[in-house]
Amino acid sequence: GNVVVPRIGLSFGKLTIGAEITALLNMSHSYTYDSAFGTTISMPRSYYYTGYAATFDFEPFDNATYISPFVGAFIGYTRISDYKGLADGSTEKLVSHDLLQVGARAGIEILPKMPVSIVIEGRYQTFDRNIKRSVTSSNGIIGGPLSTDTSLSFANFSIGGAVRFNF
Repeated sequence: GNVVVPRIGLSFGKLTIGAEITALLNMSHSYTYDSAFGTTISMPRSYYYTGYAATFDFEPFDNATYISPFVGAFIGYTRISDYKGLADGSTEKLVSHDLLQVGARAGIEILPKMPVSIVIEGRYQTFDRNIKRSVTSSNGIIGGPLSTDTSLSFANFSIGGAVRFNF
């Protein structure tokens, strides 16, 4: 899935203070496993991710005309929910994790301070803890399904772009 990150901010010379909302809906982590009778069982699963962060950006050259570099940091709240697909096409929420997110970013703004500019940035994001992912497998012919828990990190590095509207 694609990540959508609307951001709003106020500039004070070289410093911009803002807020952003992050949404990633339906990030599949489906899997299959073999039953005790040799048939393949499909387990449709997906994560829904929403985040809210305060942002702080610094542009060292407030009078740049064509390209202006920037660095920034962000801190906020993220909820990651795990959903299981059901036979009737609906979904069931298995668990939600509430996490603290922190990160840093660096990038460039092309045609800075124009009414419309282009932003390209790289960002690293991490969280205060990993989440637990439960996976079902077969327990053989005499047992029911077996559930195994694993630890999953959502820390990531990403590169993206945006259109910025300056007022």
